[in-house]
Amino acid sequence: MTTTNKSRRLKTDIELAQEKRSAAMAKLEQGIQSLLDSGRWQQWLTMMSRLKSLSMNRYSWQNCLLVLMQNPDATVVAGYRDWQKAGRQVRKGEKGIAIRAPFTKKTGELDEEGKEKKSTYFNLVTVFDLSQTDGEELPELVSPLHGDDAGLYAALVRVCSKRQIPVFEESMDSRNGYCKFDRKGDRVEKIVISNNLEPLHKAKTLAHELFHALAHKGEDYAQHRELMEIEAESGAFIVLNYFGLDSSDFSIGYVTGWGNGVDAIARLKESATCIQINSDRIINMIEEQRSLVI
Repeated sequence: MTTTNKSRRLKTDIELAQEKRSAAMAKLEQGIQSLLDSGRWQQWLTMMSRLKSLSMNRYSWQNCLLVLMQNPDATVVAGYRDWQKAGRQVRKGEKGIAIRAPFTKKTGELDEEGKEKKSTYFNLVTVFDLSQTDGEELPELVSPLHGDDAGLYAALVRVCSKRQIPVFEESMDSRNGYCKFDRKGDRVEKIVISNNLEPLHKAKTLAHELFHALAHKGEDYAQHRELMEIEAESGAFIVLNYFGLDSSDFSIGYVTGWGNGVDAIARLKESATCIQINSDRIINMIEEQRSLVI
């Protein structure tokens, strides 16, 4: 093959990859819009409004950090009585999670307009995670993925191994996986995946955690958790789509939830460059590993 033909073939491959990525992003946006237009999103919002918290991504980053320090698996947290209003009961013996709640108090002084001044203070209050409660099922935005992964999980494990990121599997109740950063938050020391997942969901979860490892810093996670989760899940969606696998049942609801519904598509576009660069990196590393196996 001549140099010209090689260049032409390379250009075609690059263009094909770009088309696949663009199609995946469009599919994700369309899926989010369809979810917003359906009754499922409103049903979920109605239930979450009873819990006040609207899930973890509605808390200040300081409270997110407090929650994660006490319960790394937390997803939806609310007060004892808020859970009761939602038809769920905190199990006896469960240990609460302490967070800071603001309250105001009159100072006894007047401002320039003659109104009494108020100062803001903070109390420690107790909340509980969904996993600590029993009762009525909450509306679900996401569904577990079922089916085969066409060898993608094994290829991702090899990619992680080459980057010196060990991958472990263990039983988890409310979490699909996580990555553990070192003390400085610069690099991921290990990735852990739930062994309760089906192959397709395991592959999607590992792609998600690998995206975190490539694109994010541990020290920034509590403050920018919402954005980082949108980026990692969108990246995983693109990676799976590139290899002919579909994670729509999980990814669309996940991104919509972390993007606060109507803001999700705007957040996707805001992070498009990060998502593109790092999903491409993962795809290229997988292609390399697959070529070595073949």
